[in-house]
Amino acid sequence: MFLKGMLCSTHSADDFKDVMGHDLVKTWNVFKTTYADSRLDSLDGAVADLDKFEDIRYPDAVLFKGMHGEFILKRAHKAHSIPRPPGKEPHYVVCLEDVDEIVKLVLLVGNQINTQILINELHTTSREILYADNEHPFHPRPLGEGP
Repeated sequence: MFLKGMLCSTHSADDFKDVMGHDLVKTWNVFKTTYADSRLDSLDGAVADLDKFEDIRYPDAVLFKGMHGEFILKRAHKAHSIPRPPGKEPHYVVCLEDVDEIVKLVLLVGNQINTQILINELHTTSREILYADNEHPFHPRPLGEGP
C-alpha cells in the first residue's frame, strides 16, 4: 500500500494493472527505479519473503498445499528460528524488523506524505507501541523535508 501510494504521482493506472499487479517484487523494483536510493537494495530479500504471502490470500491454496509459517520479531532472532519441518508445504517467513525498515524507507525516500501528521494522528498508546523496541524508529517530518 505504501509503495503504490508513493508511485501514484509517477505511474498510470495501467502501470499498476499491467506492470505491477499484485506482485510486490515488481512493485518494489518499480519503486527502486523511480526513487533511486541505495539503502533500498538491502531489503530485496525481505520484500521477496513478503511477496510469498500473496499465495495465501485465498484459503484454498493453504487447504490443498498446507503451509509452514514463521513470524520473527528481530533479524537477530532468525539464527534461532525453528528449523523448517520436512515436507513440501510452502514456507512463509515475515520479520517485523524488516517490515518496519521497509515502511520507514518507503516513506522517507518517497517523501510525498507529511509523516508528522501521519504519526501525530495515532493514539498515544499506538505511538508508544510503534516506537517500543523498534530498531528502525520513524521520526516524523513535514512534507518536503529530506530524509
